[in-house]
Amino acid sequence: MDLKDVLAMEVPKAALKYIAQTNELKPGGTSIEHYADVLVHSPKTIDIAKVLARQYRYAGRTAVNLFIPTSGISRDWNNPKYFKAEMEKKYGPDIFTDGVKPQLTEEPKLIRIHEDGSRYILTFSYLGKPRRVLDNYEIVKRRPQLIDFVLIHFEPFMIEIRTPMQDTKKFKSAVLKAMGITKSTFEEEVTWEQITKLTDKEALELAIILRAKLRNAKHQMLEGIYATKEVTASPTVKDLSKEEEYLKEFKDIPCKKRVFNFLFEHSYGLKEDISYQITDQGLNFITPVSEEVISFVLDKIIQIRKKAWGSGSENFPKTGT
Repeated sequence: MDLKDVLAMEVPKAALKYIAQTNELKPGGTSIEHYADVLVHSPKTIDIAKVLARQYRYAGRTAVNLFIPTSGISRDWNNPKYFKAEMEKKYGPDIFTDGVKPQLTEEPKLIRIHEDGSRYILTFSYLGKPRRVLDNYEIVKRRPQLIDFVLIHFEPFMIEIRTPMQDTKKFKSAVLKAMGITKSTFEEEVTWEQITKLTDKEALELAIILRAKLRNAKHQMLEGIYATKEVTASPTVKDLSKEEEYLKEFKDIPCKKRVFNFLFEHSYGLKEDISYQITDQGLNFITPVSEEVISFVLDKIIQIRKKAWGSGSENFPKTGT
């Protein structure tokens, strides 16, 4: 995929438009394709266009959940050189270049690994649910070929899963299978600590650090006829967590989901509102986000979770993931 296509398919229009306007460039139209085209063909913006492509290609509107193994994985995997050697041994050197083409099923299979600084980005592909489409005006069923990403971090070894939250377990298994780690490999089963699974208190602490405003909340009711209650702030309310009416009804009731907004200034100058969701399953970005945003938020979560990790914090992931 060339640079223009990556920009048009992966980068939000607001980011492309901001760069074009900042550099006084006039695209041939108002579509995202027009903005992508003018950025890649101008000497003033070709470098920032490449940065934007790298920032968004594997990110976007996605769940982002970080796991660190607590048992069942050898310390050898902490070393990126060991990881690369094992992957090349199993899949061949093409896995790091052109990729491989396994027979696809509903189970995610590794097709390519991209080296990105001190981390590796694993691309998995699998077949989606059958869909009815027209083929020469005949109704047929086709199964789309889907892709999702898992990032591997080292020292310590961690996996960052960027898939829908309901698929997290499936992709943890897919990573282990790609590494050749099965239940029969070790006597001890692999167990994980989910860094991005926050308590109610930790979710609110994160919001304070980010200066985020609570926009939506779904609570698990402890009594009465409702299993859950979900509330959304009206347009005139900036932050539900500061409203006396909300606090009076929900202050001590467990929360299954919260949606927050916070203002983020990108390194290239654009300021935008970022919406993220914290659930009992982890972290999900509602706004299409860049690697910069993901790293920023994960950094804050890691700082918070270090307190819960306690005496073992020397083995906890470093900030600036």
